[in-house]
Amino acid sequence: MFSKEYLFRECVVHHHCIMLNLYRPIILNGKNVNEIFMNDIILTEDEHKQLLLNIGNGINTEGVMKVVVNVDGDPNVTQNILISTANIESSEQI
Repeated sequence: MFSKEYLFRECVVHHHCIMLNLYRPIILNGKNVNEIFMNDIILTEDEHKQLLLNIGNGINTEGVMKVVVNVDGDPNVTQNILISTANIESSEQI
């Protein structure tokens, strides 16, 4: 299971694009996909502060996050989607 803190640290703090392999496909641009490329996480100011605090405390929260992903593998075309941490099978930094 992946935590929000892990994804936040790798994607937002370290500025990595992360390839996520999903257990269940999602519909992206009219296609079922099991692999997405996450560029950013969309957070409120309070969520951002809480995740920064959690990283230092080692808290691992799960749940749904709003993220920015590439569409059709094109880094210039993005879409905002909701994704559950429970649907992430594996990840790889790009």
